[in-house]
Amino acid sequence: MDIPDMSMLNINEVQVPDDIAKFKAYASSLPYAIEPCNKMIELLDFIILRIVQCVEAKDYDVGLYQWDSMLTYWWMLKYPIPKDRRVQLAKLYFLVSTIPGMPINVVATCADAFCKLTKSKKKITIEDMRLPWKPIYEILQSDLFLKRRQFEYTQLSWCMGYIASHARRFFSPSATEEMLQTFVPQLDGTQLNSILAPQYYLLTFLPLTHPQLYLPMLFRIWESVNSYMYDDRMLHFLSELAEMHVDPSISDPHKVARLPDDERVEGESRPKWSEAETKVSENWPGLYKDVGIFSENEWQFFMCKCLASMEIPLADAGSLTTGPNADSQASFEIGRLPNPNWRITSLARIIVYSMAPDGQPVPPSNAPTPLFSPFPSGVNTPQLRDNSLKEFLAAPLGKKDQGKAYLAGSKALDSLARLIASTESFFHPSNSGTWTNDLTAFIKYIVYDFNKRWHEEQRPDCKTPLHRRLTRTMKRELVKSLRTVTLLAMFSQDSATVGNIQSCLKSMSVMEPDLVLHPILQRAVPSLEALVETQRTIAVIKALGAVAPAIISRNVYYPGAKHLVPILQLLIPGIDLNDPNKTLCTAAFLVEIAQFIKFGDLTVNDEPRPTFLDAEPTLPVDNSVPLPSFSLDDMDDQYTDIEQRLTIEEEDALLKDSTGNLPDWVASLVRRVIQLFENLPDEGPDGSTGGITESK
Repeated sequence: MDIPDMSMLNINEVQVPDDIAKFKAYASSLPYAIEPCNKMIELLDFIILRIVQCVEAKDYDVGLYQWDSMLTYWWMLKYPIPKDRRVQLAKLYFLVSTIPGMPINVVATCADAFCKLTKSKKKITIEDMRLPWKPIYEILQSDLFLKRRQFEYTQLSWCMGYIASHARRFFSPSATEEMLQTFVPQLDGTQLNSILAPQYYLLTFLPLTHPQLYLPMLFRIWESVNSYMYDDRMLHFLSELAEMHVDPSISDPHKVARLPDDERVEGESRPKWSEAETKVSENWPGLYKDVGIFSENEWQFFMCKCLASMEIPLADAGSLTTGPNADSQASFEIGRLPNPNWRITSLARIIVYSMAPDGQPVPPSNAPTPLFSPFPSGVNTPQLRDNSLKEFLAAPLGKKDQGKAYLAGSKALDSLARLIASTESFFHPSNSGTWTNDLTAFIKYIVYDFNKRWHEEQRPDCKTPLHRRLTRTMKRELVKSLRTVTLLAMFSQDSATVGNIQSCLKSMSVMEPDLVLHPILQRAVPSLEALVETQRTIAVIKALGAVAPAIISRNVYYPGAKHLVPILQLLIPGIDLNDPNKTLCTAAFLVEIAQFIKFGDLTVNDEPRPTFLDAEPTLPVDNSVPLPSFSLDDMDDQYTDIEQRLTIEEEDALLKDSTGNLPDWVASLVRRVIQLFENLPDEGPDGSTGGITESK
């Protein structure tokens, strides 16, 4: 094989497809010439040829390993793989990994390569490649439950499950009936293993694109099973469905008829059930129901599971905590299968991707966040609305109040607000426990997934219908619903809880900075001025670091910059030798700030100050402002503010005037740091500086 002469190549000779923007960025940023794509494609074809020859010769342990490594090294060079080569390689690795009796190390190698080739949902789809499902199922079924005399502990079941989870989007949707006909009869309520194993087959092999045939059945089975292992896998499955089906075209039944069903193995059949249920209109509206893709009863059942998953000590929740005890009856073979995601992340994703303007909206709340923390429960968090006697008596008749309104016009957001309102007291540091980490992680992932979906829907290629997208009112009401509990939990002494709250505050400060920054400042000023309660001071310093984007970035929050210098002045006493934790938090905040701004006095050689800047700039106080008028017609555009808005010129003037104190602050900071170093213990003979705390 001839090695390309790199001295004769030039970066201008690189020819790549127009849709490969990443490779262009890589190629243009390199300071040296690289091989052109046609040369590298020839090298790729040579590697593929050698891999095929090794498979034909059954040289797996040496030859296939070697050339698979070559393919991995080729891939590291970031050259794009043509679609036809990607499809051929993926099929080859899939077939090799599903050969019965193949050594487990070869199966693992082929499984990793197959999953890497099919990882991108844009580069390869079911229109490009179809795969059979039965070879994986037959190996998995024969290996999962073995007799003790036959048992040999291997990772074959895990590898088969890993392959099935990545190959399921290439299973033909027309095979759904056959899968149900194979898996459902295995459900046996007498043993937990006979429930968990068929459930794993159902949730791993069934195509996610067309769940309208089996989703109601899965919910009915779920209602009769009390198992945390069952709940975890079911929630993971529903989170994938909820995220995928915000695009209505995914579940279009007409696509099934257009897909070629060209990948069948011996023994596969395509049973056809009732044709009356499969007739649909030409314009497919999607799987949308009462709340997202779920019916009202399914959503209520899901929210009950959500509340039970927090494991909070409710008086009437004794029967909901027996799931772990029931799981003790499951055999260890179930643990050989791939584990689902953490249920907290699945719960948050289901709720966020079920949000849509699907109900009558109520006017948003105008109440500001309480000044004091903790504050009496129920001041800002949306309250549970008591049902009337008419609704209570009409419930058995199936009658509903048609005029019911929901928070921001979203049923899922309203359910979330009710859940947060019912668990608000468990966020308080004095009522913390094992449930606090789950609750704070839950709101962290709620805000994370909301931000993720919000930015996805801002892209021009977003396929979510306009009438199903998130609105600005929903974003604002979400922040209001989570703001109180976040401000309560930020004073927790648990490091995991504080980390979750910091992440939540950072995301919320980007979503609605005016609703988050001012309550943090109102709590930070008294704590930094007094410096009495060390734990409270450290908590507010960490909170200030979390909301730093709203302070240092004028693109995030334009009025936030004027608060930076007063905060920096208050943080000078935070550098304290007697309190290393507070010093570390203060230094971390200064590092966070210094990464994005340049310190300097903007008032040097400036014109005389305007008359409205005679007073020294201070942090905002609680000024009483009249409640503005509200109209449902433009609820997405008009909001109330905690403080009166200033013009851009006034904000710039306030910021410029506040920087006049920066030289004095820099001098104070340097003196404080020098004083800290002077008071450190002397170095020992081995170069150590005291204990572990001083070394930090």
